[in-house]
Parts: sequence; structure tokens; C-alpha cells
Amino acid sequence: MIHATVPLLADCKINLIQVSHSTPVWRFDIIIYGKQEQGKAQSLVFHISFSRLNLNSAVWSSPSPGFVKVNFDGALQLLDHIEGVGIVIRNHEAKVLGAKSLRVHVASDSFVIKAIAAMFALEFAVDLGFTDIILEGDALSIVKGINDVGEDLSPIGVILQEAKQRKTSFRQCQVVHVARSANNVAHMLAKFGLTCDVERIWIEESPECIQSVIQTRLPISS
Repeated sequence: MIHATVPLLADCKINLIQVSHSTPVWRFDIIIYGKQEQGKAQSLVFHISFSRLNLNSAVWSSPSPGFVKVNFDGALQLLDHIEGVGIVIRNHEAKVLGAKSLRVHVASDSFVIKAIAAMFALEFAVDLGFTDIILEGDALSIVKGINDVGEDLSPIGVILQEAKQRKTSFRQCQVVHVARSANNVAHMLAKFGLTCDVERIWIEESPECIQSVIQTRLPISS
């Protein structure tokens, strides 16, 4: 059991207790102190239990039949001023239908390269002829930006607007945020993209750099 006390005010404190090492369940003990009577402080204790969400345990899940999932990510290598893009498209059987890695030299930070990766992912899916897709990425701001119907005045607004335009090319297109661990294949392809002198594309085959990861991830219907 892990125990920690978090002082809030002079007359209130919170005890944070991990109930068990084997389960991600925690308990709050909120103690509010009242007036002292006969040398002892009277207190009121509230017990609240909650589960800790471990985003690192999330895994990729397969789409419903008829849909494909398009995962994208970007990687940044600041010292060499290069950026990599990774894209992978899989069906409901977790089969890789297409993958792409490439190196670019236009991004200034991680948000820019991830926005570019999303735009390239939509373009790749259009080129391969898919009509019903789920676009997944681990950058929440990018996902929100593409889903937002309003004008984006941020530095990546122009890129997001282009992504929104490409989104209309599909019959159905959902844009979803996922944890990094559920997007690790696209991340590995983005890291591989940092080393690519030319754009690399795989159709209905798994790139060698991601085969070990795909083999350890069983498809789970979403």
C-alpha cells in the first residue's frame, strides 16, 4: 500500500492511498478538521475510491468490417533539422493494406510535423481508393483541429484546413484521438522516415521495421 498526504489548507488535508500494488485502484481520504474539544481536533473523513487510467496500456484496436484505420504520426530530430512522417492503414483483420515513411524538411516543431502527417495520411488513403476510414493520431490538438468546423487561426491552421478539405473526399471519415501506445506502429514508421532518403511505400505488406510490433498486437474489435 502506498500512502501520501497532500496538505491543502490549515484545516484540511488529503491522504492519497494506493489500495494494492496489483490493482490500479486508489482511495482519497479527505479529512476536514473542526474545532478542538478537550485537546483533540474533531474531524470529518470522506473516503473516495477511483481507478487510475494507464494510457500506456492502451493497444490498437481493429475497425469494424468495411472500415480501415489510418494511423499517422510525426517524428522530429532537432539536431539535424529533419522530420519524419509515418502512416499505416489496416483493416478489420489487422492486415496492413498500406504503409508509408518519408522525410521532410518543413516542420519547426512536433505539432507542425504531426499536422503534416495527418494531411499526408488522408492523401495516402485517397490515393489507395479507400472510402470509409477512421483517422487516428496521438496528438489531441491535431485531432480537435481537424474536427473543428470553425476557422483555425493558429500557426498550423493552414495545414489543418487542407486536412479538413481532404477529409471531404471520403464517404465516411472519423478522426479519433488515441494514446501513444495505441499508435506505436505509426510512430515507428515516422522514426524510420527520419532515415529515408526517398519516400518509402508498402502496399499490402508490412515494413520490416514494424513486423515485430504488429505480431505482438492481437486485433481487438473497436
